[in-house]
Amino acid sequence: MGGNLQPTGSLSAKIIKRNGEIINLGELKKPKNTVIDNKPVTKVKYSYFFDDWSGNEDVSTLSKICLKELNYFISDGIKKGFIKG
Repeated sequence: MGGNLQPTGSLSAKIIKRNGEIINLGELKKPKNTVIDNKPVTKVKYSYFFDDWSGNEDVSTLSKICLKELNYFISDGIKKGFIKG
């Protein structure tokens, strides 16, 4: 079993300043030197979210939740004899 993972959809970016102002960047292109208000950015935090997810969880948190649930599902299936371990 193998293959290639082909992502679908689109990726966009926005900057949320500490004062809450949002700067939309459109399609994501990682700049070599990021400058905001003529000042170099020294610390950048990246967060990834699904546009159509109604919760506050980011992609990493949702992945951890899904893996935990999948682990529980498999363990329960083995206990009940639906899955052979």
